[in-house]
Amino acid sequence: MVEAAHKRPDLTMPEAEAELLRQHYEQKDMILGYESAGSTIMASEMKGKHTTSVESDKAWWKMMMEWFETNPASNGSNADMLYADVGPSCECGHPKDERAWK
Repeated sequence: MVEAAHKRPDLTMPEAEAELLRQHYEQKDMILGYESAGSTIMASEMKGKHTTSVESDKAWWKMMMEWFETNPASNGSNADMLYADVGPSCECGHPKDERAWK
């Protein structure tokens, strides 16, 4: 059991883009995302979605794993969080160079 609760990750995009993303997610059964945050949570709260998110920030991946331990996907959905070490990365998990993944 996770002792400390984490703040729910925000969906950090303008409302018009968030609504378009919701519409696309609603049409799909399977969702694959690179990096994880509010859109991963949004998908996990929709009915019948299988969401896989590949995260390159180990601390963020751990936080998301803990989030889902205390806030599991609902409505027949599931969320798989995968960690991928891409080497040193910049903001938002983009690799600084190709040495760890190419």
